[in-house]
Amino acid sequence: MVHARLIPAVLAATLVLAADTGCRSERGEPPADTLASRPRTESVTGTPPSGPIQEADFSVAAVALGTDSARVVAALGRPESVEVRGHPFDSAGLRVWHYRDVIVEIAGSVERITLRSPAVTTARGVRVGDVTERVRAAYGESVVRTPTSWKYSDDDDPSGLPPAVEFRMEGNRVAAVTLGLSGYDSPPPPWQWARPPWFISGEGIGPISRSTSEEELLDRFGPEEVARDTIYLGEGEWAVGTVLFPGDSLREIEIEWEDADARRSPLVITLRGTAAVWRTREGVTLGRSLRDLEALNGRPFELAGWGWDYGGSDCSWGGGRLAAPLANVRLGFSEAGLSDLPDAEQHVLSGDSCRSSAMRPMQRLNPVVVEIRIVFGR
Repeated sequence: MVHARLIPAVLAATLVLAADTGCRSERGEPPADTLASRPRTESVTGTPPSGPIQEADFSVAAVALGTDSARVVAALGRPESVEVRGHPFDSAGLRVWHYRDVIVEIAGSVERITLRSPAVTTARGVRVGDVTERVRAAYGESVVRTPTSWKYSDDDDPSGLPPAVEFRMEGNRVAAVTLGLSGYDSPPPPWQWARPPWFISGEGIGPISRSTSEEELLDRFGPEEVARDTIYLGEGEWAVGTVLFPGDSLREIEIEWEDADARRSPLVITLRGTAAVWRTREGVTLGRSLRDLEALNGRPFELAGWGWDYGGSDCSWGGGRLAAPLANVRLGFSEAGLSDLPDAEQHVLSGDSCRSSAMRPMQRLNPVVVEIRIVFGR
C-alpha cells in the first residue's frame, strides 16, 4: 500500500535524465549545475519497481515527495522560472518551479513532479512520447482511466487523496507524466477545505494556528462542521471546547481554548482514533506503529509506560529526525494487546517512567498512535 505520508524525504535517483543545452535562471544567467546540463544515461539505480504503485515510483534525480526546496536546488539546480499559485490546503501557497524537462510543485516540501520531456523517464522506463501499450506493459491496467488520462494509485489509502502516477494522453501517446498528489488544480468549494493534505506541525494543523478563533472556523466551514462539546483533558479534568468535523472519525479535531470565553487562541489541538487524513510532512499520523515511528525517526525513541492517564505518551526522540518537526507535538500510543503479554513484560511496560522503544517487550507489543496533541501552553 502506498500512502503520501509514507514517502521518504529523499529516495535514490530513479529517473533517467538527458543532456542538452543549459537552462536559464530567472535573472537570465546560466546556472552552474542544472538538470538539463547533466549527461544522459540509460541506466537506473537499483531494480526498477514492478507490480502495484510504490514509493520508488515517486522520485526524479534524488527529488521525491516530501523533499525540501534546498535539496531540490542541490539536485536539479536553480529553476528557469518560479510561479506562485494559490493552494486550497496551505495558506502559504504553492511554488511551481519550472525546469526544461520537469516541473516541481512545492508547498513546504515537494508535492508533485511533472515530466514534460522525453529526456526523462519514470522509474519503470516510460517517457513522454511512448505509446499506451508501453504504459500498460510497465504499470498494468490503470485504476482510473479516461480518454485523456491513465491514473495509477492506491484505492485503499484512507486519506481519500493518495499520491498517483498519472499519464496524460494525446491520442495513443503519452503527453506528460505527473507524480504525486493530485486533485487541487483549482480551489475546491468551502466544505472540501478539510480534505488532505492538511499538515500537522508544532505550529498547528492546516489553517488552525495559535491565533485561530471559533468564529473563524464557523466562517470557513459553517455551523454543520463546528460544534461545542465537552473535551477530556486528562487526569479526570474536562472542559467545554470546540470540535471540528464532529462525528467524522477520519477528520475530527478537538480544540481547547486558552481564552475559553472568547473561544480564541488554541491551547491544545487533539486528534484521537486509529486513522486520520491529517499527518505531519514526515508521515506521522494516527495508526502509525512504534516500528514505523522508529524508521521515520532514524533511531529508537523513548515513551512512557501504561497504567496512568498519560500512559504511552512519547518522552524523547533522542535527537532523531522527528525531534524538531514534533516540537510541541505529543503522541499517545495504544495499550491494546498489553494484557496478552506475559505478566513480567506487562510489569516492565507499566508505570510513568520513560523507556526505550527498542526494548524487546515494546517491540513485541508494537503499539500504534491513537492520540496526537499539539500543545501551545499549559
